[in-house]
Amino acid sequence: MKILFIRSGIIGIVSLFLFYSYPIHATASNLIDISGSLTKTNHLFSIENIKPGDWADRELIISNASKEETTYDFDIRFVNGSKKFFHALTMEIRYGDAVLFHNKLHELSDLPSQTLAVNGQDNLNMRLSIPKELGNEYQGLSVDAEIIITAKSKKGEQDSILQLSTNSPISADKLPNTASYIFNFLLIGSVLLLLGSCIILLIKRKDFA
Repeated sequence: MKILFIRSGIIGIVSLFLFYSYPIHATASNLIDISGSLTKTNHLFSIENIKPGDWADRELIISNASKEETTYDFDIRFVNGSKKFFHALTMEIRYGDAVLFHNKLHELSDLPSQTLAVNGQDNLNMRLSIPKELGNEYQGLSVDAEIIITAKSKKGEQDSILQLSTNSPISADKLPNTASYIFNFLLIGSVLLLLGSCIILLIKRKDFA
């Protein structure tokens, strides 16, 4: 395969869920066969409660299912959620010791085309990260996106779509302090009750006078 490097100074890290391998099986008309850390719904990444400094690692295996040389390209498509959070995520793709891509997730299409020889197979290690320098303004946000792998050969093209979803928890300092609200209501109620009692006593004293 072609080994091309894209450098970036952004290094992030994601609390991860364990998924079993669920291959996208090849058929006679398929150009590539995709397997690895996929769920039955083709989620490559489905991560909850991630925070700055977290990361998730996944394995993606792409095999040539045709009888001729095939190339494939990566693309990313925002589907739903926060675009701000989407643009903050980073992705690293490794083939063995070679770094093929290390940049913002939304720039995944910048990864040059990769080539699979006949019967060839690429074992890719993918890391989705949230840079640790992100602030609290990213808490409580979520992202749904699609990773699109387009294979091409003389026979035509094939698109394979892998799902990606993440969400970031709301920190304790952003949660509503319900205990404080209840205390304030009780305090206000007590003050009003006391004032009401005082007014009633004053009225009664005037009546007796």
